[in-house]
Amino acid sequence: MRLLSIWSAGIAIFLGGCAATTPLPADMSSGPDDVLIARIQRGEIPLFPAYSETDGAPHRSMVCDWVHQGRRDVVAAWLDQNHHAGRDNIVQKVPLLACVSSEADYQHYKRMGATNAAYGGKQWDHDGAPWWITTSLHDAISNANVEAVAAHLADRVDIEGLPRYRTTARRPLEHALEIRHFLMQRGGQSRAGLWPAAGFNPMGEYVRLDPNMLKRMDRILRILMESGAHTTESAAASGYKVSVQQYYRSEPEFARLLSQGDRVHQLHNNCLYADDLASCQQLVAITDPLSKKGRDASKQLASLEAEQDLWSKRLARQACSLVETDWVYLSSACRNRLADGKGQAQSRNGKAVFNGTFRAGTFVEGRYSREGKPLYEGPFLNGKAEGVGICWSQGQPEECRMVQWKRVDALQQQRDEQARQREQAERDRREQEEAQERGRRIAAEDARRARDRAAQEASDERRQQRAMSTALGNRSSESGLESTLHFNERMEQIRRQGMADIERARTQQQQSEARKTTRDRNSQPPGQVNTSRQASARTTSPASTATAAPRSTATPLPAATRPPTTASAEDDGCLTSVGWCAGSGQLLETASTYTVRVTNNCPHRLYTKICMEMKDGRQSCESHGHTSQQQASASYNRTDASGRFTVRSVGSVQSGKDWVCSAKVSGW
Repeated sequence: MRLLSIWSAGIAIFLGGCAATTPLPADMSSGPDDVLIARIQRGEIPLFPAYSETDGAPHRSMVCDWVHQGRRDVVAAWLDQNHHAGRDNIVQKVPLLACVSSEADYQHYKRMGATNAAYGGKQWDHDGAPWWITTSLHDAISNANVEAVAAHLADRVDIEGLPRYRTTARRPLEHALEIRHFLMQRGGQSRAGLWPAAGFNPMGEYVRLDPNMLKRMDRILRILMESGAHTTESAAASGYKVSVQQYYRSEPEFARLLSQGDRVHQLHNNCLYADDLASCQQLVAITDPLSKKGRDASKQLASLEAEQDLWSKRLARQACSLVETDWVYLSSACRNRLADGKGQAQSRNGKAVFNGTFRAGTFVEGRYSREGKPLYEGPFLNGKAEGVGICWSQGQPEECRMVQWKRVDALQQQRDEQARQREQAERDRREQEEAQERGRRIAAEDARRARDRAAQEASDERRQQRAMSTALGNRSSESGLESTLHFNERMEQIRRQGMADIERARTQQQQSEARKTTRDRNSQPPGQVNTSRQASARTTSPASTATAAPRSTATPLPAATRPPTTASAEDDGCLTSVGWCAGSGQLLETASTYTVRVTNNCPHRLYTKICMEMKDGRQSCESHGHTSQQQASASYNRTDASGRFTVRSVGSVQSGKDWVCSAKVSGW
């Protein structure tokens, strides 16, 4: 009967309306380990659902309890019983690392196969949203589990890492802000329920709460900030902009943390990279011991204190002291408790050695070596090489003159000048190669423009021929020699006028390009190649680059050559032949921004796609619908573009049919 009642409760959990948010009985997470293992083996504790992953939240919460309590054997026994779903598969579906209470447990479950990065596997749909919008670190933050967060950071988990499903993703610090805001709204409420990381919504009404969660979350935020998490808007995830600095402006404690951020950073650098003992001591005093900077400071402080202890013992054993506090005297020639006479000294790090004469605890004259190799032999003044002596260059001795450890002899000055000339020659070579590359790019661009002009001219000529053929066909039914001759004379007049307009437009374009090329080249320093990438108009895809042949304003073309209107659109409201009126795009450049503007000269609405090439070679595109109003335009701007772009346009009378019309354009 007991077994039947347990499974009846389990069926209610699986099939009830609140199955995904109702905790399993409390006795399944308490009691001695051997009792729980026996109940698991007898089937009294339900296994993970094999075909209803969305109802597994109570099971994940139960296992989270075991993990947090340190019951490794119970967790292993339960996983072994899940033959139906696969043990390794279940390990990936239970937030084991987010529930640990020690770094040792974290390493144990990681060796078992638990992931500490973005979860993998298929995306589970729950109310239309994937469950995999989190990582193990996000789950530890949801649980307000300080030890688990610290264990992740100690394992070098990406503190800015995003989940695999990134549309609504939050970075860890942003996620912690959301959880903290949720806890502040609850006002220290205490409530039984599921672990926050066990369900689909860590801020749902079914999660367990306790009065200390807000305090733990404040510590987690401090640990994240002291471990390198960005606190600016630029670090926010796409679609969710939040300024941590603005959020904390009304929080005195975290305003203090932000204000001392620069000081913590400086102390961290001095402690780790300058081996400054005092900086390490201050850093340990003001940082959380579980944060990255707190851990680094503690380790470095222990190392420096041990090294300082050894150094103090070495100084205590020397026969007499030196003025230089970072050197230890190894000989016994002394006077007035200071090194005096022939002797030897060694630097604190053991790499440098001085053999020679000492006077009143300072170097007077001798040989200075580093890592067993001689560097200088001669006189010293106030502990520094000073005067004429012997220097070693590439293992060979040579006469030199030193001033405060700096060579000032003619030989060294000649070497310095040669090195400077080599560096200048290398810079000149790189600049020349860059100039040649710019020249090749400009030549390629000029060739492309020439090909485009030739193609445009050929297109204009074909369009003119088609217009004449159409006009002749429409008049073929007219009778009488006089009418035919009059019509032919009129068509010849139209043809001559059109060719004159084309030639005039071509001449104006060539003159404009010549003036621009001259102006760009004159703006460059002597000896350099023009690097300008701007052009008054850029050629785009065939869907939008074709332009109509210029025509006389005094004599209109026949009806067959006039531009199509919305009345000639297809049944779905699409017009694919819009090259005669769709602008090819104009590139404008400000101090740091490229803007592409496309003007609609058509008597109907256009749907335009503008793509800009980024500096890293990627394509960034944006689509616009712009009306048929006079000179209506669409524009797209980027600060990281290279200056190259393409434009595709299609006529779309109805905005709801943009996707239908764009599908008719090749390469859209």
